[in-house]
Amino acid sequence: MPATPGRDEPSGQCRRNGREWGVLLAAWMFPVLCWFAATLFLGGNLGKNTDDYSINLRDPVTNTVPSPFNPLVRYPYFWRPLHNIMCFGVGTLWPEANRTVHVAVAAFHGLACLGLYFAMRRLTRTRVAPLAATVVFMVLPLHGEVAFWFCTTSTAIGSSLFFAAAIAAMAFARAERVRIGLLLGIFGIVFLVTCFYEQSAALCAGMPFLCMAVAPPSRAWAARASRAIAATLCAGAACLLYVKLLVATAPAAVRGGGQSFVSGNRAGERLTETLSGVHNVLYGERAQQIVRGSLQLGWETAASPKGLVLGSVLLASAALWLVWAVRRGGPCEQEQAGEIAAKGHGGWLFLAGAATFVAGWLPVYVIDHQIVEMRNAYVPLLGVAMMLAALLDGIAGALHGRAGVAARLVISLAAFVVIVPSTLALIGYQTCFQLRWLEDQREIAALHQMVPAPPPNTVFMPLRLGALATHTGHVLFDRSRYGVFETPWSAHAAVQHEYRRDDIGATSYNPWVATPRTPVDKPGEDGVRWTKGLSKDMTALFPKDPDGGLRIPWINAVPFVTDPDGQLRLIRRIDVERADHRDLEVRPPLVHAAMDAAKSQHAELLTSVYRMGEPEPEESRADLIPLRFWELADGSEAKFDKMTIWGTSREATWLAPGYQERASMSISLPPLDRSENLLIRATIAEYDVDPKRHAAARIEELAFSMASAPDRELAVLRLDPSRFRGLRKWESIVVVLPPRTDVAGDRLRIIPRLAKEPAVRLDPTYKAPLPADENASILPIWITHGYEQSIVVQPK
Repeated sequence: MPATPGRDEPSGQCRRNGREWGVLLAAWMFPVLCWFAATLFLGGNLGKNTDDYSINLRDPVTNTVPSPFNPLVRYPYFWRPLHNIMCFGVGTLWPEANRTVHVAVAAFHGLACLGLYFAMRRLTRTRVAPLAATVVFMVLPLHGEVAFWFCTTSTAIGSSLFFAAAIAAMAFARAERVRIGLLLGIFGIVFLVTCFYEQSAALCAGMPFLCMAVAPPSRAWAARASRAIAATLCAGAACLLYVKLLVATAPAAVRGGGQSFVSGNRAGERLTETLSGVHNVLYGERAQQIVRGSLQLGWETAASPKGLVLGSVLLASAALWLVWAVRRGGPCEQEQAGEIAAKGHGGWLFLAGAATFVAGWLPVYVIDHQIVEMRNAYVPLLGVAMMLAALLDGIAGALHGRAGVAARLVISLAAFVVIVPSTLALIGYQTCFQLRWLEDQREIAALHQMVPAPPPNTVFMPLRLGALATHTGHVLFDRSRYGVFETPWSAHAAVQHEYRRDDIGATSYNPWVATPRTPVDKPGEDGVRWTKGLSKDMTALFPKDPDGGLRIPWINAVPFVTDPDGQLRLIRRIDVERADHRDLEVRPPLVHAAMDAAKSQHAELLTSVYRMGEPEPEESRADLIPLRFWELADGSEAKFDKMTIWGTSREATWLAPGYQERASMSISLPPLDRSENLLIRATIAEYDVDPKRHAAARIEELAFSMASAPDRELAVLRLDPSRFRGLRKWESIVVVLPPRTDVAGDRLRIIPRLAKEPAVRLDPTYKAPLPADENASILPIWITHGYEQSIVVQPK
């Protein structure tokens, strides 16, 4: 039976005459320019991003490609093999081709959008509905990572391939006879999809609905369903083969291995976690900040001569697009005459989109503890685009005459209102990628300049990274791109390739987690523990820690931080505050060697002091008992409030001899037949060490004695404002309390002593309470309530 246009041909296959090419130009100029502006406004000059640093397998010393070259050496099992071949192949063979790579990434995103359009166009009566939905999807900032990040472009490649499989499946469903070749093609293409990125294969959930939509209406429902099932089973078999190969070859603990899948007893909890993540990336705080931050930065970036010219061309093409949408965006003549086209396929397309949206999250859900990332929204949002196209087509396709014209005008205007700010937002996203790369290069170069020739086995340790690439005020956007020192794989690789050395390494700092942000902990006299991102070339060089990981001696460490203004500073001293108050002061030798080398060249390095250690002890600890019932000099109870001074929060009270009630502090202690230790911290607040605010007198010493022997000082803690300005810390002291033989026990007294120095008039801006003489004041000190410790420690 010969095919009848509009009946057995795929919807949308209209014959073109010569004049149609001008119409095509009007239809496609605006979408193409939107793609160009959204993905290539900066010309692809986005540099490297996070994983991109670690996909270069060249020898860091010789910069030569390994021979034989195996791009699967990092993942020698069946996990995204085509993705890994592409990433490690390009990253190794052309490590500096950043601009070319980003142009290709933008092209892959464009291909995925074209695949989406051509697949949907076969199921819609109108032209404007699928095109509007496609362009809206194309410029959404919620999945912007896929359009700019090479190591996740496989999502777009896999999606492009799927739409080729979907078109083949629709051809199979529409054919008069069963075509085995098409089934084999579907199987092969979907298997390629999984080998690039398994989440893209979730699009197969919509395949049966696409097949049902295009099957000839004259065919029986059972026959139509059997064709749809056959095509879907072929796609499902390809997915199952990939999963079987992955589980069979992957180590059990890695992602995709047997132990990584969510267990039955975790299914409900995991569902809650996944739904929370989905909400966060589509509508929640993260999504809102991504949109606002990228839009703000996009506006700032586009406010340039280049942006003005491109914006003018975009507006002109948008006017042509609106005219095309009104005049030619409806059904063509063949479709208007077709019986199926008159009914439309919107319902099937909507079901395909809904199935895709739900199934798109399943690959994330089934891997336990896998968080939902912004790039994971790409496939589900393809489903949303299908549902949007079905709804728009249902409106525009059902109306004729002037009503249809009005509907197409409203649809195109509404799409335009979404497309323009979204395009601006993706321009901002491009800028974010570029600025993060430039900041990475500055940090790497600064580190190399400060420590030009580290000895073998040096480990660079970022302890705090405060520099943001962008400063929109939307922190979830400003931190949306990981810095080079924020993942262990990128930090280690970048340092080795920068120095052309394979005998040095680096740890990392993760700003997204509350604690621990850095994988170095357990500081001690012998060094620190390194727990995450251990490289094979470093594990044999350092001793193992009893609790796991490696012990990195201080003589091998180059700790550093970055300030919010982007300055990189080496850490010349680390104050290790420990729970037993036996603090440790570390001066990293390599940093001081770098400082000495700079001084010999009449230069000065940017350096800083860092505080690290264990948290303050909890009350429940048996060996540390807080002493809370202190009395002030007038007999009133001392109140200890949470104070944040020098960046550290502690419970403390204040003392100042000029105030009768605050002149001293004491506590009653029960009898004890042995010595014990009292652990105390004290400080002067940062706003009191300002030389302009020094008062007539300040506390110089904190003296400890027992009431039974007031003249015998147990310990004295010296307090110097200039020292606190430099240290920015709380001073600690361990006071050894003698045995208390009296049945009534004894009383410990803490007395602050004033320094003997000339009076200085009080700065009028100083707001501390004044004594009787309003021309002078006494700087208070802050003191913790202290701890009794039943385990004997030696005082420093």
